[in-house]
Amino acid sequence: MLQLRARAFALRDIFPDALMGLAIAEEIRDITPAEPFNPPPIKTLPAYPQEQLQSHLSGWQTAIENGKSAESIIGMVSSKYQLTEAQKTQIRALAVKEEGEEENSHEQV
Repeated sequence: MLQLRARAFALRDIFPDALMGLAIAEEIRDITPAEPFNPPPIKTLPAYPQEQLQSHLSGWQTAIENGKSAESIIGMVSSKYQLTEAQKTQIRALAVKEEGEEENSHEQV
C-alpha cells in the first residue's frame, strides 16, 4: 500500500495535467467525512400589515408615476414581509391606474 501511495504522489508530481486531480482509492478511503452540513432553519417572514400597506399606497403611487415598477415595489416589500395575493394585486393596481390615467390624458389632447 505504501508503494502505491508513493507511486500516486510521483505520478501527481510528474503528470498533474493527465491525472486532472484524480486520487487513488486508498487515499479516498482514508479521508474522514466532514460533519454533515445542517443549514440554519429558514425563517418565515412576518405578514405585511394591511394598515401599513394602506399608509404606503400613496407613496408607492408617486413612485410608480416617477417610473418605478409595481413589481420592484413588491420585491422590495417581499424582502422583509410576506405579502398576500390581495396585497400584491393592490400594488399592481397602482400601475394599472397610472397607465389608465396616461391614456386619458392623451385622449383629451
